[in-house]
Amino acid sequence: MLKTVPNSCVKWAVCFSFRSQEEEQAVGACYSEMEDLLQQSDFVMLVVNLTPQTEKLIGKKELGLMKPTATLINISRGRHISRKW
Repeated sequence: MLKTVPNSCVKWAVCFSFRSQEEEQAVGACYSEMEDLLQQSDFVMLVVNLTPQTEKLIGKKELGLMKPTATLINISRGRHISRKW
């Protein structure tokens, strides 16, 4: 079943490609540190290339920051989530 992605989700997603506050504000987005993003989000979607910086990007610490009801969706190809606890 295809569902429509809310416009607010799209605004948050595109903010990472912006380089200035003016560009962010133009679409109603804002930059957020990863820890803040994990703590506040109901859904976190990983869409990243596998690099040394993104390998094991999410681990026990990051999962612990998320809301108990939050959902983590990894659509990236690769080892972005640590499986060692």
